[in-house]
Amino acid sequence: MESLYQLLHLLLYTYLGFFTHIAYNIIFYYQKRFITIKAIIFFLGIAYLWIDISNDFNIEFNYIFFIFYLLGFLLSHKLFEEYLNSLNIVYKRYLKLIIKRTLYYLKLIAIPPIYYHIKCFIYTKAYYHKHPWLKPLSIKRLF
Repeated sequence: MESLYQLLHLLLYTYLGFFTHIAYNIIFYYQKRFITIKAIIFFLGIAYLWIDISNDFNIEFNYIFFIFYLLGFLLSHKLFEEYLNSLNIVYKRYLKLIIKRTLYYLKLIAIPPIYYHIKCFIYTKAYYHKHPWLKPLSIKRLF
């Protein structure tokens, strides 16, 4: 029974390696800024998860677990890298659209509508001052 328990631990850390690679590839495919800092934070989260798993299941630390974690990471890289890249390329267009709309709605929420009204009023005054012949005729001039 003890060997089955150890096999379960090895499979758990192999699965954690698979999970780490897939999550890293999906999350950091779209990142452009501060990727090193974000990756350090991500792997600190994985380290916290590793410690939490060890404490929850009373697993004593053994270096073989790290080897199986790397084995899971490398197997995931070998098996899923091409599929994840094609999936990320497909969804990149939708992600850009979602980000653009989200930023637009945040801008609408953050800036009051009176700002745009005043901005438009100042722009039209300056435009008609620069081009007075384009100014629409007033009621007095029409009749």
